[in-house]
Amino acid sequence: MKIKKSKAERKRDRAILQQYHKKMTEDALNPLYEQFVKWKDGSLPYDELTDFIHQFHKHNQEIWKTFHYFDNEQLIFEAKKNN
Repeated sequence: MKIKKSKAERKRDRAILQQYHKKMTEDALNPLYEQFVKWKDGSLPYDELTDFIHQFHKHNQEIWKTFHYFDNEQLIFEAKKNN
């Protein structure tokens, strides 16, 4: 049985999920950024960079699915555990 949450609790939950989503996405973007830096300084060929971009995109799709198809209560638990 689900317990009805107050408006304030739902707002808090949305803020927690938004922050967790941001953290997960930024954690995935940091390695990609490092690859862009290597590409910009000439130590990484463009075709390898595009592979990294593709890998990030696939990972980002999984992050998106996590926040749109999974149980919010479990995500909130995970977010609190990882902060």
